Amino acid sequence: MTKDDLIQCRNARIRINNLSYDIAKIRASAGIIGSVCYDSEPRSRGEPVPEAQRHAEKLDDLEIQLKDTVTFWREKKAVIRKEIVQKLPEKLGLLIWRRYVKAESWDQINRALGIRDKDQSMYLHRKALKKLMKST
Repeated sequence: MTKDDLIQCRNARIRINNLSYDIAKIRASAGIIGSVCYDSEPRSRGEPVPEAQRHAEKLDDLEIQLKDTVTFWREKKAVIRKEIVQKLPEKLGLLIWRRYVKAESWDQINRALGIRDKDQSMYLHRKALKKLMKST
């Protein structure tokens, strides 16, 4: 496992959060869209796509992206969990888990782990990364 693997996992988690938010926003706006016209006539070239159809296509696209991102994130998460359990003490493992798998901010991590000094969390972070990379 490399630091790039950790960063990819964190970015995937952030993407999952963003996609979930976008999907919820689109679903919430579904009631705003006007009526849908169902006709069997082919559309002529250049005719605008109805708003409801664009809405449905966007929602489908986002749901596919979310599914793919969740699959990728779960795979990375499993590898990271194994490495953390094998190579790090509990507090360092939690710090790495919260930062890269749960994509939490430093403030959230510090509160959860009872760390008052930001410099201490940065020190522990560097120490944890060194242990993970050294063992690889």
